[in-house]
Amino acid sequence: KFGVMSDARAAAEAQNVELQGRLGEMQEALDEAAALCECAETDKDCLKMRIRELEKDVKKGNQDLQRSAKDLQGELRQAKRDAEHAAKQLSAEIATRDELVEGLRDQ
Repeated sequence: KFGVMSDARAAAEAQNVELQGRLGEMQEALDEAAALCECAETDKDCLKMRIRELEKDVKKGNQDLQRSAKDLQGELRQAKRDAEHAAKQLSAEIATRDELVEGLRDQ
């Protein structure tokens, strides 16, 4: 009777040791999973911050482009005015030259 009980006890203790080992493995796996989740959360927060920084950079870049476009439009308008003025001056000079040529022909 004692032999059967001691065998059963030994088997139960062996099973308990095995279960304790498996429980330890499971706890390690849970700890690793928790660490991975923490890293993922940190990475997620870092990515959110980086996205916000990039959005700010894009917004600033757009503002800079808009300013540059306005500047270029102003420069183009001024260049157009300058070209129109130069064309009028050239037309006047051509007309004056033509008058001089006609005057010389009449002589």
